[in-house]
Formats: sequence, C-alpha cells, structure tokens
Amino acid sequence: MTWYTDTEKTTLDYSKPIMATSGDGMFLLLPTCHGNSYCFRGYDWFNVEKGEWNSCRNWETAEEAVKSYESMYEISNYEFEV
Repeated sequence: MTWYTDTEKTTLDYSKPIMATSGDGMFLLLPTCHGNSYCFRGYDWFNVEKGEWNSCRNWETAEEAVKSYESMYEISNYEFEV
C-alpha cells in the first residue's frame, strides 16, 4: 500500500504515513475528499488528539503539505504500534 505519490526524493518515505509534531500535538497527513463523495480534493493535516482537521486548507500534493508545515513542526514518518 502506498500512502502518497512518491514524486520527490527526500528523507521522508512517501510510501508510509507522515506526521507533524510540536507542542501543539500530533498531526497526521491524510487525503481528503469532497463531501459525500469519493472525489479526491487534496491533502490536509488531521489533529489526532482532538479528532479534527487542523485547517480547512487542502494541498494538491503531499509534498506541498509537508513544505507548508516543515518550518513550524517536526515532520517524520509515522510508525504504527501494533
């Protein structure tokens, strides 16, 4: 399973989930769809602790979403604990 399209060479592995962390909490980068639809509209950051989207902004690619958050948050791949 691939989480995002791997279009750029970075230290992140775009085939695995990506998270952003700071004192504000932990945010998981997820694809979003238009309401009541399967139509993809972009990527947004989901606040895991609050259970809500962190913004109403949608980035066209995962790379754009990462670039917008990397100056404020620590970005890394998320490893699920089983």
